[in-house]
Amino acid sequence: MGFQISDGRTLALACAPFLAFALLIHSLLPLTSDVSYFLLADERILDGAVPYVDILETNPPLAFWITLPPIWLARLLHLPSHIVFVVYVCLMIAAGLAVMRQVLRSAGEASGNVTLLILASAAALTMVPAEAFGQREHFAALLALPYVAAAAQLAEGRRPRPALCILAGLLGGVGMAFKPHLLAIPALVEAYLLWERRDWRQLFRAETLGVAGVLAIYPLLVWQFTPEYFSVIVPLALKTYGAFRVSYLETLSRQPVLVLGLFLGAAAYLIQRNNVKCRGDWVWIAASAGGFVCYLVQAKGWPYQLLPALVFAAVPLLVNAARIPHLFARMSVFGCFVIIIIKAFSIFVGVLNFRIAYADWLLAGHKPQCLMALTYDLGLLFPYVETRDIVWCGRFQSLWTMPAVARELMPAAQRDAVVAQTAAFVAQDLNRWKPDFVIVDRQSNTLRLQGHEIKYVEWFSRSPDFVQAWSSYRLVNSDGYFEVWERQ
Repeated sequence: MGFQISDGRTLALACAPFLAFALLIHSLLPLTSDVSYFLLADERILDGAVPYVDILETNPPLAFWITLPPIWLARLLHLPSHIVFVVYVCLMIAAGLAVMRQVLRSAGEASGNVTLLILASAAALTMVPAEAFGQREHFAALLALPYVAAAAQLAEGRRPRPALCILAGLLGGVGMAFKPHLLAIPALVEAYLLWERRDWRQLFRAETLGVAGVLAIYPLLVWQFTPEYFSVIVPLALKTYGAFRVSYLETLSRQPVLVLGLFLGAAAYLIQRNNVKCRGDWVWIAASAGGFVCYLVQAKGWPYQLLPALVFAAVPLLVNAARIPHLFARMSVFGCFVIIIIKAFSIFVGVLNFRIAYADWLLAGHKPQCLMALTYDLGLLFPYVETRDIVWCGRFQSLWTMPAVARELMPAAQRDAVVAQTAAFVAQDLNRWKPDFVIVDRQSNTLRLQGHEIKYVEWFSRSPDFVQAWSSYRLVNSDGYFEVWERQ
């Protein structure tokens, strides 16, 4: 596909439809569970809540910090935080694309290839995420984009300007800081470059030093600003969070894994078919493989964790599809890509609408002002409270300590200690927030629990403080899976 756009403004206009698509769709749709939670948590932080004390979250604080600016701005301008957040993510995508363009141009990449890479990256970052829009993995992918682009140029024997290499490395380091598992992405990129160039000295270039510098400083910042993450969360998570792991067979059976296989297979085929000597395309494949390793290592099977792999696979797929000389074949590839995206969005919307309607049914038409959920499932409470403008009660986004207790993955004494600690927190939150309704999860036949029921009320009733706080509630609805308790 022989076109090129050398003018930056014209290229920005070419990317605008992708950004407008993301802005429109995600402004109209509810945000997914994790994203809704972080927005509400940041609202609470701006009101004075202390992370890992008033909000018990397993992710390091970058997950809070990255979303604080739009929430602060929304409050300042008296605008809906949902809308401001979506605009913020779109602006970050635009900024990432602008840096990537400078990296490519300074390395001497041909204008036609710059155009293709920028447009493909814009499509990947705005269309591929679907339910993962605004997730930590989404931020990680867009922040790592200039680093991967610089690595692709190195594979071609070209080097961007040193200042841009440093910037790409710093941005990539921030992206990798969300989760240590994400380091699989630069690890596989560097392994490919080492195999391709046979020069170990390139491992110590500006980009990799930038990544390493950020990752060295970040734990010090966490210790300085949120020491409770190390003193409270890490020990508790080490004892309990393993219950969320599933078998590798289960992680591989997820539908997004099939989509990734299609993307990677099609991209590899088109690279060979087009017979274009672009070693840089294989760097994107290596980055995608790193994203897949990151997904496997986490062993939770959550689709959004596969997003970096999908984004990095979509770039060479779309670029090489655009290089196909035959119009029908080219449009067939683009058409299949669009169909997959539409299917992903339809599944996302269907699940969200079902959860919101189900919560409405459970509450029997009542609209509580404050709502708590005793559940390990983050999706039960969020985005319902955000959509219905209800106050989220409690310091837990979900009771992530409980599945390990139910499955007896620790000694009895440790289980009792975890239950006692969690019950004390819940009792304090009941007394502080006084939620109108509390939804209690009674499910047991789930992937995480494997038939082991979490008996929240029964176990917590060992605590006198919880018994006293819970005495104000009575059961008003149950369908065998969830119970609704109303405060008298």
